[in-house]
Amino acid sequence: KDWNRFAGHLATVELHVPLEGRKRFRGIALGADAETARLRLEDGREVSLPRGNIRRAKLVLTDDLIAATAAPRKDH
Repeated sequence: KDWNRFAGHLATVELHVPLEGRKRFRGIALGADAETARLRLEDGREVSLPRGNIRRAKLVLTDDLIAATAAPRKDH
């Protein structure tokens, strides 16, 4: 569910087995279903990554991510 929660944010993904000749991908998370996670790469292409092949997936810390996850401010 984190793939869908953080859709629109920058992520890196490392695979167990190469896909399209590569193991590492970086791009904007587009969401996921039970089978695949989707990324929009920096060149604009979209890839579907089999979830069972994902070794590691991490969000990249950006100002947008910080703002999206910050607790609401409490005014006194």
